[in-house]
Amino acid sequence: MELTLKENYTILHIATKKGLINDGDTTFTIGLAAIVLAELMQRKKIVLKGEYVLMKDAMHTGDAVLDFVLDQLDSSDNDYNVKAWLERLTHKETGKNLLKALFSGMEKDDLVKYTVRRKFLIFGKEQTYQLNNPSLKTELEDKLRKCLLVKNTTVTENDAILIILLDRCRLFKLFLPDANDRRSAGKRVKELMAIPVSGDNLLFKALQVELKDRYTIKA
Repeated sequence: MELTLKENYTILHIATKKGLINDGDTTFTIGLAAIVLAELMQRKKIVLKGEYVLMKDAMHTGDAVLDFVLDQLDSSDNDYNVKAWLERLTHKETGKNLLKALFSGMEKDDLVKYTVRRKFLIFGKEQTYQLNNPSLKTELEDKLRKCLLVKNTTVTENDAILIILLDRCRLFKLFLPDANDRRSAGKRVKELMAIPVSGDNLLFKALQVELKDRYTIKA
C-alpha cells in the first residue's frame, strides 16, 4: 500500500517508544495542514487566485482528511489566503477534527494503534498513537536521507513535496541528526524546488513561504 503525504509526515513524528501524543501540538498540526493543502493542490481541487485559496472542485475524494478540509473550504463564506487557512485548520475544534480524521484513517489502515497510559497518579493519563510497524518509519527515513544525500538518486514528486515542506518547517532533524548532513541537504532542496509539481505551483510556493515565515526564529 502506497502511503499518502500526510501519512508519511505523521509517521516521521511518531517516536518508536513514546509514540505521538494526541494533544494537538501546533508545530505538528501546522505542518500537517500544509501537507493536506498540498495534496488537494495535487488533485487540482484548490488553486491560488491572487493571494486567495479558491475551491476548483468540491467533489469528495474518498479520503476522510481531504474531504474534511474540502468541506471547510466549501462552507466558507469568505476568501482566505494560505496563512489564514493554515490558522483556520489548526484552530481549536477544526484542528481536533482534522487530527481525528487523520488518526481514524490510519487506525483503519492498521498503520497506528491508539494507546492510553498512566503518567503519574496525580497527572492522569496520556493518550498516544504508536506505529504498528516501526520498520515503516525506518524505511521512510532511509529513503529521505538517500534522496537528500546520495547523488543522482531519483526523487518522486511526493517525496519532493514532503522534503520541501519538511525543510520549510525546519524538521530535517527528524531524520538527519547530524548538522553537517542538514547543511548538505539544503543544497539538494534548492534543486527539488526548481522542479514543477502537479497542480498549482503558485499555491505550492505560497505554502513554502508561509511555513518558512512561521518556523523562522525572529530576532
